[in-house]
Amino acid sequence: MSDADNPGAAAPAAEPVHADANARLYRWLVQAASLAALRGEAANVARRASLRAMLSAAAGLAWVIVAGFLLGALVVWLSGVVGPIYACAIVAAGFAVVAVILHLVAARLARQQPWARLKAHIREAVEATDETAGEGAIGVLALVALAGFVLGTRGRRR
Repeated sequence: MSDADNPGAAAPAAEPVHADANARLYRWLVQAASLAALRGEAANVARRASLRAMLSAAAGLAWVIVAGFLLGALVVWLSGVVGPIYACAIVAAGFAVVAVILHLVAARLARQQPWARLKAHIREAVEATDETAGEGAIGVLALVALAGFVLGTRGRRR
């Protein structure tokens, strides 16, 4: 006896015709929603970063103004103690000492030649890409990635 002869028998479970299409649509909707959320979050991150940069710039400007007033107070006080000419000379000598120290530190840092290591890494990458001459685009991308990595790790050390 077949199922057609027995009307009371349960019909076999039919697979939905568009199950695969529905799954693809669902994945697309989830990806689109995720992308929209990421775009919104990226906009919020950019907004917060720009606000933070503006506030940092304003704080930096306020500190420069504070330093100017403190310097003015120092000159006024020194002029009462040693006279205005000597007060200006003392403050100028103090700034000259600071400038010389900063210049010596900069000269010492310049002697370390941080770019020499980067050039060596780039040279190694170029030699490695020369060995795989048939894959030129991949070699260039590897070179760019290596330079970015080296510069990125160099920036984190500061």
